[in-house]
Amino acid sequence: MIMDVTTKSCLATHECIQGSINYGVSREVLTSDCCNSSLCNNKTPEPPKTKPNGKKCFRCDGNGNCSGILNCDGDEDMCIKVSVGKTQIKKGCATKSMCLPSKGKIPVISCCEGDLCNDAKGVSGSLLVLAIMLILIHFLSA
Repeated sequence: MIMDVTTKSCLATHECIQGSINYGVSREVLTSDCCNSSLCNNKTPEPPKTKPNGKKCFRCDGNGNCSGILNCDGDEDMCIKVSVGKTQIKKGCATKSMCLPSKGKIPVISCCEGDLCNDAKGVSGSLLVLAIMLILIHFLSA
C-alpha cells in the first residue's frame, strides 16, 4: 500500500533532513524544505525522483523470511535492520541520514554500508523463546 502523508510544522534546524527507508513492501520518504520566516511553509515539497542505484540489501517478507534481495533507489546507500524485540524485524535500504544510532531506544536501528551486509537471518526461534517466556510468566504469577 502506498500512501502520501504531508505534515507541516516547526522544527529545529538539525531536524530538517531528507532521506528514505525502503523495505520493499513499503517506503518511507522524508522530504524537508526548511525556511526561517513567519508562515513560510505554505508549499508542499516535491518528493525526490529516484531510480535503482546498484546497491543491494536483504529485505523481509513479513513472514519471518528475510532472505529476499532489494534493489536500493536514489541516495539509499546503507542497508538497514530495524528491530522491535526479537519478533518484529524489518530490513531494507536507507539513506545515511535515516541511520541515526538508537542508543538503547526501541526500535533498535542498525545500518551498514556493504551490499547485503544486513544478513539474511530472520526471526528463527523467536516463537520458541516467546512460548518459554509465556510459560515462565504463567508459573511465576501463579
